[in-house]
Amino acid sequence: MSLLDEQEIARQITSLLKCRKAIVADLDVHDVMPELLSKFVISHADKQRIDHEKSAEDKADKLLTVLEEKAQKTLNVDIIPAFTQCLQQKYDWLYSRLTEDVTDATPATCFHLESRFQKLLSGGVVSEVFKDDHGRFTTPSGKRIKALLESGGVPCLPAVAVEREEILNDVRQELETLKRNQYLVICGMAGSGKTVLGIQAVSDETLVSSKFQDGVFWLAIGKECSESKDALLSKMRILCDKLGESKAPNSIEHGVDILRTAFMKRSDSLLVLDDVWRAEVIRYFDIGCRTLVTTRDLAVMDVVNGRVKYFQVKEGFNKEESLRLFAQALRIKDPETLPKEAYEIHCQCKGSPMVISLISSLMQDHQIADSGRWAYYLESLSKRKYSKMRKARSYEHESIVDAISLSIESLSDTYRNYYYDFALFQDDVGIPCAVLMTLWNLKRYEVEDIMKDFVRKSMAVEEYDSNKKTYYYSIHDLQLDYLKYQLIADSKCEKDLHERLMNRYIEVCSSEFHKLPDDGYAFFYLGYHIYKSGFHHLFPTIYLDLQFIGEKIRVTGPADLLVDIKKYFDFIVCEREERLKLIEEIQTFAQLEGHKIYGQLDVDIIQIALQAPYLQRVHEQAKKLARASPNRLYIEWTDHVVCAKFVGSGGNHFIAGLHNGTIQLCDLESSAVCHIFFGHTDTVNSIQAMKLNACFRKNGVVQTATEDRLVFLSASADKTCKMWDLQSVLEEVELLSAELKSGRLLGTSPSPKLRPDHWNFEHKRDDSYFTFEFHSASVTNAEFAMDGNRVVSTSLNEIIVWDSSNGSVVFKISPCFDAFPQLTYQLCRVPPEKYPSYLICSAENQLVLLSPQRSTVYSSVEGHTMRIVDLIFLSADRFCSISENDIGIWKVIKNYPKGKTFRSRSLSPSRCVPPSIINGKLELPHKTSNLLQPLDMNLLMTTSITSTDSGGKSPGSKSDCAPSSTNTLVQIDDGNITITAIRDDILPKKGNGNYLCAAIVKNNEKFLLACGTSDHKIAIWELTARKFLGSFTSHNGWVTCLDFSAVDICTLLSGSEDHCVMVWDIEEEERGTKEPQKHSKFTSSFHESGAHKSHFISAFISERNTIQVYRDYKRLFETAQFDFEITATALSPSTSSSCYVVVGTTIGKIYRILFPAFSTSVGGTPEKKIDLDIKQIGTHNLRITLLQIDPSGQFLISGAADGSFMVFMNFMLIRHVSFSHRPICGIHFPFADSIFIVCSQDGNMRMFDAVDSDSPEFQYVRAPGEKHITCTEVSSDGTQVAFGTTEDGIVLFSLDKYVGILCYKILNCHHKSPVRSLAFDAFGTKLAVGHDNGLITIWKGEGEMFYEETDLVLHKSWIRKMRFSPSHVSNSKWLITCGDKLVFWSLEKPEEKHRRTSFMSERRRRRSGESPSKSNNRLSLEIPTGSKIGRQGKRELLQQFSFRGNFAQNFESDLNFTKVITVDDTGVFYVLESMK
Repeated sequence: MSLLDEQEIARQITSLLKCRKAIVADLDVHDVMPELLSKFVISHADKQRIDHEKSAEDKADKLLTVLEEKAQKTLNVDIIPAFTQCLQQKYDWLYSRLTEDVTDATPATCFHLESRFQKLLSGGVVSEVFKDDHGRFTTPSGKRIKALLESGGVPCLPAVAVEREEILNDVRQELETLKRNQYLVICGMAGSGKTVLGIQAVSDETLVSSKFQDGVFWLAIGKECSESKDALLSKMRILCDKLGESKAPNSIEHGVDILRTAFMKRSDSLLVLDDVWRAEVIRYFDIGCRTLVTTRDLAVMDVVNGRVKYFQVKEGFNKEESLRLFAQALRIKDPETLPKEAYEIHCQCKGSPMVISLISSLMQDHQIADSGRWAYYLESLSKRKYSKMRKARSYEHESIVDAISLSIESLSDTYRNYYYDFALFQDDVGIPCAVLMTLWNLKRYEVEDIMKDFVRKSMAVEEYDSNKKTYYYSIHDLQLDYLKYQLIADSKCEKDLHERLMNRYIEVCSSEFHKLPDDGYAFFYLGYHIYKSGFHHLFPTIYLDLQFIGEKIRVTGPADLLVDIKKYFDFIVCEREERLKLIEEIQTFAQLEGHKIYGQLDVDIIQIALQAPYLQRVHEQAKKLARASPNRLYIEWTDHVVCAKFVGSGGNHFIAGLHNGTIQLCDLESSAVCHIFFGHTDTVNSIQAMKLNACFRKNGVVQTATEDRLVFLSASADKTCKMWDLQSVLEEVELLSAELKSGRLLGTSPSPKLRPDHWNFEHKRDDSYFTFEFHSASVTNAEFAMDGNRVVSTSLNEIIVWDSSNGSVVFKISPCFDAFPQLTYQLCRVPPEKYPSYLICSAENQLVLLSPQRSTVYSSVEGHTMRIVDLIFLSADRFCSISENDIGIWKVIKNYPKGKTFRSRSLSPSRCVPPSIINGKLELPHKTSNLLQPLDMNLLMTTSITSTDSGGKSPGSKSDCAPSSTNTLVQIDDGNITITAIRDDILPKKGNGNYLCAAIVKNNEKFLLACGTSDHKIAIWELTARKFLGSFTSHNGWVTCLDFSAVDICTLLSGSEDHCVMVWDIEEEERGTKEPQKHSKFTSSFHESGAHKSHFISAFISERNTIQVYRDYKRLFETAQFDFEITATALSPSTSSSCYVVVGTTIGKIYRILFPAFSTSVGGTPEKKIDLDIKQIGTHNLRITLLQIDPSGQFLISGAADGSFMVFMNFMLIRHVSFSHRPICGIHFPFADSIFIVCSQDGNMRMFDAVDSDSPEFQYVRAPGEKHITCTEVSSDGTQVAFGTTEDGIVLFSLDKYVGILCYKILNCHHKSPVRSLAFDAFGTKLAVGHDNGLITIWKGEGEMFYEETDLVLHKSWIRKMRFSPSHVSNSKWLITCGDKLVFWSLEKPEEKHRRTSFMSERRRRRSGESPSKSNNRLSLEIPTGSKIGRQGKRELLQQFSFRGNFAQNFESDLNFTKVITVDDTGVFYVLESMK
């Protein structure tokens, strides 16, 4: 290198110094660093140094410093010009200044730089630059350092090696700061590249020349040397020789003395101990020098604890480093040209330096074109065939297996067994400490100590989760593969490991798998361990258990459950149909309701399942679990509409089958419940009405009719079909006046929706006149044949045809006995002809064509891709099938053979069952007749099933039954007739929801088809033209049933899972009729009737602006429409001598509606006509905000928006007071007499006496400050009044009946949220405060002081109403809160002696690290019989009930807190009762 070059560098640096300020101010280093990296001007290590700086200016300054250092160190004249060139495009002004400065630079301006280089030259440090063996520039000093390292025994780098720049720089920085008598330890698992990293670190010329001028001395220790003193002594002698010591040590102690003296003379030296296995090595070589140690086990450094710096090598090569190593081995300049298998190998071994180096050495003698060898090594890695990849050239280990086995073999037997247990687990899964506690049956700290040893030996990795406060452990895939590889030879050993884990889990949860510990692992991987252990019999036990399903969804989410079910489906179902149905419902449950459970500790899956009655099997399991949990509170509301049909000659009534087993007869005009039929004990699945010469019940006696009477047939999930006398009930209803039928007397729910009742009546009653009880499973459908003499009923496992007059079984098909064991029937339809020649059945997505002649003659075809929900006949030879995602239209072709004669015989007696076997109550003469035809059913015939090929020909094969080979044709041939069904067309669904039900009507040779959907819509089709007409919606749930009126074909009846029945005029809906507005305002009172009977009287504001008054679920009357919007209502109390409703309107008018007391028997008809006395009693200037009636019913107080109030006595105005300028927000009768208090929104409050209007008023007070009052509440004894404010505080007043308002105190909540509701308990010692943000604060009073006792957290929005239980219910410790959901709380504290001791001892065991106890069921030990508790961990939460809508703003409960009524914001009426 010439002096001119040195001067040129000096000029360049001088130019940078002149422009440095401008460059630092303007330059964004990210604009130039990519180009500098690509030109190798700077390295990635330099980039990291630059990126460490915080500001843009600091980064630019650091970049300039790096460039100057590199230019000075390497004397490379191209470095700074390369940087200058990078500025030309984006920083042309800087580029111009730099080029000008370089041109103008003079030797004088560079004097200080030139003199510095001259000094270096004169010192002989930089006199000549040349390339070394690897093509790198070096100097004579570099050559001297290389010789110094070689003399110290530092190994040469492998022929193929790559610098891990980030890790290497960190190691070098630690070495720079290393002091005498200190250690730097590089620790990592086998094959992590520790040795190469150490060689690269100590080979740095700058580091050695500045810190270790006296030499670097390398000793390779190894496993054998670590375990042998003689070998160690030999290593000491070698080291003494390298140090130039003339004396050779004759013992280890002698060697320590010699080495300590030698290194004291060489203070600037470094000792490297490579691959140390034992602590004794460190003890013997603790000789007072700076020491670098590489090891797999950090425990070897315990002997010098406090003088050690640790550096853990946790990660392997990144992508670029792996590809660079491959490229070096194959002498390829551009790593990007390597085959894709190179990158896949990197991914497969996760960049393990051992694997990458091994494969690189194996590939070194081969060419890149040999792609098969790349694929060969990739396959070996993916299949874990590590033994095929053995040592090549100079690699340290013979194979990967050898490298790993050394670490494992060095363990003690106990620790080796612990380590082999990791073979249980899957790749890339962190194992929580609690799992190992369960598996090893050890305490927490014992497990942590064991795993800490593995971590220190680089055989495991630990991560601490600060949120869950636990450690997670894992081992490298190579180590895990080695462990599993050792178990392959002995499959029983692997199975035993999984069995041991499963047995431990079974022991911990006492075989109740929903009580498995939430250890972050069990619920995720339980199915894997069940499968591996061979405990396959546990799959149905666990995955069909609703409680386990709930806990799994809560912990892992619904997606993980669905993956498990798909993976282990065959083991769960085991080809059992009932399990198949249940697991399908569980999958649906997870998809629809899983989001409500996942991650929600407060949600009870049993309560969620109780609110999903559309999933029959899941719902039934939930009911059983609820009844089996006497210490838990469960709320049931399951009486939604399942089926509905128009009845009556005028089409002005309909019957609705409910989920609770009742059937209601309703008036079409008003939705009034005219009669309730009792008899079924479970869901009513189908209803059909028909005129028959049937029996009827009169005065409790079954009698035979002399003429046709209107009856209806019902099918139920209670495994029965029933026949009912409808005509008698209709005749009674028709006798009522038009006024009664319009709904002014009949019991309905808020118009226009039917709100069926939910009460569980104490008496058992059966109004049917005949019951068919021959089914063994839930009956899904039943219908009459055309003549009404036969009934075809379908259950999940059979189809039965029976006589409608006596119940004798005529025909039966059970799939488990016939050729189609997998078919489970949903419904069976009879064609509309006098003598049906075939039946059409649906079974999931299969369409089954059935011969009415013989049960063995039928054929099935996959008619749709999804489940068939209904079959409807258009005529005797045409029908349509409606599936969840499309509509199929079919035609039926009948072919009668010619020239055949048939011989008839009577029906076999074994085919008929006497009526006494079916129903012992009904003794009628037995009639022997045929199935659906009078003569031809039992013919001697030859049966065959034929399938038509593409040419339309029928093969002549004969058999009893066979599936059709096409999805458009199904055919049967019973010998005397061949029936072929061909699909004409298929209409795909419109919209997102699945079809659930259907109804059809004929209109001028056109067929209108209505389909109910899962997205709450009703879709209308015109089938003749194959045209979709549109859809409409007003339901809030799945539409479950539809029926067209036979009188008015434009009238459609719909029932929904939202507990509503609605009547539609299709023509109006098509014109865009507006959806009716819904209200949730109501008032209610609870009445005791004696003899343990009670009921609610409620007044509702309907969307028609009318008042509807109810007795429980039955409507007493509905008023005419008011002219102005109703804003407030009040209902007479139960103690009042008369019954009335007071109504306030938006223009200030007040009306009184007087009605007589009303009583009716359940399910009966009204006793007499109601006369309503409606009268206006007063008028305010502005809208009415509040109406309040005193407990005796004598006084009425009305408050208005103008701040005035009126006092009425017996509905006569006695006082009108202008009280405030703000609206009245609270009126109370605190002492249950004539004294009342009035509160306004601005905080004014005063006490008045309603009896004596001339008496002086009590003291007037005002809440301190400018407060806006949001709610008010009075304690039950009247001594306390509480105001809630928007300033997140409560103002508490003390009252005296004779003195008035005594004093007040302010309770400041620490929650900064407005108060929306208040509630005192029965004793006035607790105050519940509901906030705007959904938080509930419980304040406890002691004497005159109140303090915050606890917070109740669950609601997500306003708390709109709260109520404590009466004193006789749990000592007034229960609380109901209403807002976005209805929540039941218990504020009872556990007794110290009985409850807390057991619970706390369990918590102490867990905190101390002990394994969980065998059973965590503490209910039987701690909870007194009859009391209720919440979930473990949140005992105060008894239960929560979610609304269909967004919220409810009011509720009413009975005196025992067992029944609650409410209406949500969508108008859905809820009558809820706690399950017994």
